[in-house]
Amino acid sequence: MKVECRRAGGQASYIFAIFALATLVVAAAFAVDITHFVSTQHELQCAVDAGALAGAAHLNADSTDQATFEARTVTEKNSVDGVAVSNNAADTSVEVIVTKSTPEVAGAVTVTASRKIHCILSPLLGRMNETVFASATASGLGSLTQIPSGIAFPMALSIDATPETADGVIAKALHQYKPGDLYEVYFGSGNNKNAAFTSFTDDANNNYFKDAIDDALGLTTSSVIPSVNVGMNTYLSNGESAFNYILNDPQYSKILSSPCIIFPVIEGAAAFNQSRSVVGFVALKVTQISKERGVPIIKGVIVRPVVQGRAEPAYSGNYSQFLTGIAPLTVRLVR
Repeated sequence: MKVECRRAGGQASYIFAIFALATLVVAAAFAVDITHFVSTQHELQCAVDAGALAGAAHLNADSTDQATFEARTVTEKNSVDGVAVSNNAADTSVEVIVTKSTPEVAGAVTVTASRKIHCILSPLLGRMNETVFASATASGLGSLTQIPSGIAFPMALSIDATPETADGVIAKALHQYKPGDLYEVYFGSGNNKNAAFTSFTDDANNNYFKDAIDDALGLTTSSVIPSVNVGMNTYLSNGESAFNYILNDPQYSKILSSPCIIFPVIEGAAAFNQSRSVVGFVALKVTQISKERGVPIIKGVIVRPVVQGRAEPAYSGNYSQFLTGIAPLTVRLVR
């Protein structure tokens, strides 16, 4: 009887060891495949995020074709397990749905994708494949035709003025630039300027420009800059005292540290003591404020504004296409 007990106990230990080993194999198989699943899910989500954002940048186009094309193209530039996220790839599905922007409703681009992935160790347990899904929606805030109060810098840039620089060179007009280009703002006398300070209305007091600069840079809680929209008449002033403020006051170094400064854009000469209609907006990353040969100059790189806008009929004059390119739709992922 004692021998038989020992044999039974030995068999039980063998069974337990086999069971423990099988459990470890199953756990390892699931661990490997879960890690693979999570990794591919992340890759697929990144792909649809990029595609939705790329497509949403074209929501203001006349048709949805460009938004759809860009969404698919950028999605396909991403990969899962080294294979492009494209309908042309095996076991992959990509769907793009575009809702066009209207004056009342911001449009959206939704990219949905799925990919069947092959399990690595789970086939040992009879589980051959898994399917990962991802979806992203990017929406536009509409054409940038209005910005809230306290945002616009009190200076209007002419879209077509071509001033003569201090070196006697005729500068290019703003509409000849694109995002990423270095742009120079001149405040010379006569026609040698492409910008003018603006009080937005013609009833500004003597302290207005200092207060307005403080407001635009967030240096005060008082709001003196109104909401500015396309079509609004803005009054142009000499503003040399305002330039001296930003040139010499240390607190205005915030202009140089800001990611971008938003300026209203006008069409025509930046003539002092006259009104001009706002046709759009442009953002500059200001890099230098100086006087060169007595001419006040602000230098900066044209960037894309990231301020709240709303969808409304925008300016449709000679430079509407340029303005659409330089101050495009503001887009973000919404889900």
